[in-house]
Amino acid sequence: EDVASQKNSQVIVRIGLPLADESGDTIYGMGQASRQSDAEKLACLHALEELDKHGYLDIQKSHKPLDDDDFYDQTKPTPHNDVETFDTLSHKLRLANEDIERVQGELDAMLQTNEEEEREDDDELDAYMSTLARGEKADSQKKLAVELERLVAQRSRLDALLKIVAPDTIDAAPSPKKPAPVSNVSVSATPASAATTTTVATSTAVQSAKRRVDHSLPREDPSENALPAKHAKTSIDDDATTSWQPPSNQSGDGRTSLNDKYGY
Repeated sequence: EDVASQKNSQVIVRIGLPLADESGDTIYGMGQASRQSDAEKLACLHALEELDKHGYLDIQKSHKPLDDDDFYDQTKPTPHNDVETFDTLSHKLRLANEDIERVQGELDAMLQTNEEEEREDDDELDAYMSTLARGEKADSQKKLAVELERLVAQRSRLDALLKIVAPDTIDAAPSPKKPAPVSNVSVSATPASAATTTTVATSTAVQSAKRRVDHSLPREDPSENALPAKHAKTSIDDDATTSWQPPSNQSGDGRTSLNDKYGY
């Protein structure tokens, strides 16, 4: 932008444009006014006119026919977003693993090639050419490294999603069924008149079984659990009770020697 003043208080502003006329001279946008701000505005307008004249401001707007507008077309099915499932995530994870193996293989091959070239560079010219080639390979290696990092991050994300949507393969153990009471089964299987008989018979059978169990068990001798002193005392009392006999001078009618002595 060039600004020049004249004696009659007129300001001239000139803006250089990236254009050239037929003679090769640069085209300018010119503006002249009494104030510099007005001159700059006129220069900008003139510059825009020149740019438009040379086709730099020719913006083509694509008009879409109304017939092709499907906003109001209710007959078309509404597009639905794809829902990720366990199968789709597993497929994507498998593809990601394949891509990681492929990219990792390419990187390893490039590194091995670089090592072999470094060992073979004996001539200066060959070393210079190898250096140029390594620069190009370095760019390729960098792109592959970025791609590998992206694939690894994608695999981590898919692994996390699979852990969330993975189906539960552990079946719950079935709860044991409670046995139905005997009385209820008897009532449901037989009429009301036979239910009482069945219940009584069941109780009798249970009592009989208890008796058989009691008889089959060995009875404990109470004398075995008693203390020795008590056991001895009980034995003495039993012997005295069973083997006692009245004295020879008594007949057993309650009379003693005192009765004969005192005469009563």
